[in-house]
This record gives sequence, structure tokens and C-alpha cells, in this order.
Amino acid sequence: MGQFRFVAPGGLLRRFRFLTAAVLASAVAVSTGCMATPPPVSQKVQDYYDANKDRALGQSTAASTAPAITPVAFGFDIPSIKTAVATNPTVTISVLGDSTGDARGEWVDLWGKHLAATASVTVHFWDQRTEDWSPTTAFYPGAAGRSIEIWNGSQGGAMADYPATRLKVMQPAKPDFMILSFGHNGPTSAISPTLLATSEAVTTQWGGKIPTVAVLQNAAGEPHTEQTNNNQTALQLWATNNGVPVIDVRAAFDAVPDITTVLKDDQTGVHPNDAGSQIWADTVTAALG
Repeated sequence: MGQFRFVAPGGLLRRFRFLTAAVLASAVAVSTGCMATPPPVSQKVQDYYDANKDRALGQSTAASTAPAITPVAFGFDIPSIKTAVATNPTVTISVLGDSTGDARGEWVDLWGKHLAATASVTVHFWDQRTEDWSPTTAFYPGAAGRSIEIWNGSQGGAMADYPATRLKVMQPAKPDFMILSFGHNGPTSAISPTLLATSEAVTTQWGGKIPTVAVLQNAAGEPHTEQTNNNQTALQLWATNNGVPVIDVRAAFDAVPDITTVLKDDQTGVHPNDAGSQIWADTVTAALG
């Protein structure tokens, strides 16, 4: 038998004995690709392994015994929705709207980026040409253990009933809550019936009402100032009559001394520029987290 002497820190002498035959058997096993039975380990080594195997796998032993998070119910009011968005392990959000939030760098995208402070966030974008979901998404990695998925079904020029006949595609997963962001397009007389059409379609698809928040959109410049004002009055009335809470983005834009400084110079008077989109996202963040 061969003998190997090792002096451990502290001067403790340990002796390890290896059988030459065992060494040769191990070498043969490696060369032939066969697994040899590993030599037994001491009870101290086994105890150490058992106590630290989770750490070796990159896992926390504390985390494995931590109680599961009990999801908070999404209510039909903004405070309960805000709490659930901030704490639930998974959150699915459906945004149905128009061109004011349909692109990267606009309010839905900016809000998703903010939510990544406490969760990993995926934002899906509606492809206006194919009228289907774009394969390109925005992913914002955030705190581990929580995930938020936003299905941003915003379509340029859309009135509020646009999603009603496309809901199976526009809501591919049951949302925990949805945001309706309409009001710039269409005649004032159409605001209430088009919002109702989509709300009823959602209730039918999911077998019950989904918690909903409406957005009172940005103020508009010319030539759409009057139409937007009238449409927003109708939207506020619909929301009040149907018990739908409202996020007042309009008030945040009204606080800007010169509305043209937060709108794109595209002759429509309705599309927020980068500064306007940030005001919108900040307002939604203050309401919903």
C-alpha cells in the first residue's frame, strides 16, 4: 500500500491511504468510459455536503423553506390593483388603446420599464399592419421571483370597440386587470357604446368581469382640442356610470403651461412627444405602481 502524508493548517497530521489496486481500477474505468463506484467518504464530509448542497447548486437553503407568497386579489378599485401589481408573483395586464401608447418609448413601454424595479417585465406590442402580436417584445429584467407580462394592444386610429371583435387574439391570456385608453378618435356619441362593446366582449370571453381602469387621456392641441374635450367628458361619464376608476392623465397635461411643448409636431395635436409620454407614464406609475 502507498502512503501520502498531508499536514493540515494548524499542524494537524492526516494520513490518507490509497490501495494501488483501487487507483488502477479507477484509471481503467476512465479509459473505458465506465463509471467506477466512488470510494466511501467520512461521515463528517457527508454531513457537510448534506448541509451545503443547496448552496453548491446556487440555491439558498433559506429560500427553499420560505413560505410561498399568497397572491393578493385584484379588486375593482385602483388601490387594490396597485397592491396586487406590487406584490403578486405573476401579473398579467391587458392594455387596449390607440396610437398614444402603441410604440417603444411611449407610456406603456415606459411604465413597463419602471415596473422592472420590482419584477421582470415583458411588454408585447400589437402589430398594426398584421393586426396580430409582433414577434418583437421588450424585456426588462428586474427582481428575481416576480414576473409581469403586459399585452399592449394599442392600435393607431382605434375607437374603443376595435378590440371587441378581435379579443381572442388581443387577450391571449386572461388578464388580472385591463386598462382602456381611448378618447381621441371617433365622434363623441360613439364613446359610450364602443366602450360598452369591448367591456361586454371581455366579460363574455372570460366568463365574468375583469377589473378595469380607464385612462382620461392627454389634452389635445388644434385641430382636435374640442373633439378631445367632448370625448373625454363622455368617457368620464361612462366610467362613473359603470363603476370604472379613472387615471387622470389629462390633469397632468393641463398642468403644463404650454401644451405644445409636450406634443409631437405632427399636425394632429394628439400625440405626446418624449416629454409628454414621460408625464403620462409617471401619472400611471403614481396610480398603479
